[in-house]
Amino acid sequence: MLGFKGAGALGKRKGSDMGKEGMGEKPKYKRPAADTTGKGFSSNRKFLPKGLVILYEDRDILVVDKPAGLLTVATKTEKLRTLHFVLTDYIRKGSAKSRKEVYVVHRLDQQTSGVLIFAKTETAKLTLQGRWPETAKEYLAVVHGRLAERSGTIRSYLTENKASQVVYATTDTTTGKLSHTAYKVLRETKGFSLLEIHPLTGRKNQIRVHLADIGHPVVGDRKYGKGNEHYARMALHARSIAFNHPFNGKRLFFEADVPEYFDKFVGRIDREKQKYREKRSDQQNADAFSDLDGGSIGKAERVSAKISKGLAQIQK
Repeated sequence: MLGFKGAGALGKRKGSDMGKEGMGEKPKYKRPAADTTGKGFSSNRKFLPKGLVILYEDRDILVVDKPAGLLTVATKTEKLRTLHFVLTDYIRKGSAKSRKEVYVVHRLDQQTSGVLIFAKTETAKLTLQGRWPETAKEYLAVVHGRLAERSGTIRSYLTENKASQVVYATTDTTTGKLSHTAYKVLRETKGFSLLEIHPLTGRKNQIRVHLADIGHPVVGDRKYGKGNEHYARMALHARSIAFNHPFNGKRLFFEADVPEYFDKFVGRIDREKQKYREKRSDQQNADAFSDLDGGSIGKAERVSAKISKGLAQIQK
């Protein structure tokens, strides 16, 4: 786990939720007056736990690389060890008097790692959610077995059993929501395949359910996969995301490093190409932000690569 500092200045508080607001009309974005100086964001990493990487931060948004094992928001049984809690403490700089908030734009499952966006104002959150259909996400997954088709799109209606919180496919179009997941096989080894995945819709547990339904569950998925598995984590990673900035509308792209954990199943992944893509995307982002004050490109502002003992155990 990450090296948490405890409750900090937050105390008991409700976790933000994406909800349904902002998913229809595109709200016109207007910055609060307090943020017009361009100094409405923190660059002090003192209040971040070891191992948490901020890919990008400005006065409107935070883009982070979520480690596997960390919740996005609070649950009934866990209130503190969540990314939402940690980032709220971070922007408040540990001050009990601060009223600053971070807002959840979307979520990743607890055992999924990768790129995640948070907003610093409710207006930014609603703007991002209103433009969500324009957002492009790419995942990497290691699954069991070899797929019969090298690429394709999985389609089904998904619904959820509220009691068990299990998502499943249904033929009832009145209760299920049509869901699409595109995939491409990148590499195959004995017993495993590395897939590039593009979720074309955003249902809960969609990727995991779709891959399990075609007989190739994600490695380490204890909910939809093989029940007798004993892996350190689930081999699902949100590798990249592209979206329009809520203030100037310009296109941004961020990519999170592929965990070395994946190498155990499919061999060493070429990270030189990944570094090239990251360097190129950083330049594109810098160009996009040439007219904004105070933006900070993540590679120059990353926290130390040294991670806490608990997180290191997950990555092994």
